[in-house]
Amino acid sequence: MLSAHERQELRAIGQHLHANDPDFARTLSDPASRGRRIVAVLFAVLAVTLIVFGLKAAGFPLLFFGTITAMVAACLFCGTA
Repeated sequence: MLSAHERQELRAIGQHLHANDPDFARTLSDPASRGRRIVAVLFAVLAVTLIVFGLKAAGFPLLFFGTITAMVAACLFCGTA
């Protein structure tokens, strides 16, 4: 739990962010973009895992699907900007 002073400081930081960069503040506070970012991170982790296992096992299907998954993750990351 935050103290009253810490909550006040966080509110001041939030107000400063909204005043200086409202688009960025809106992106951070939008729950839909947060969910999309989480999905993008999960796709990126899956892509790296598939590519690493594909390289270790010399398995073309793993490399192929890892590359496709990495492209999907990149598209999701670009969509959250």
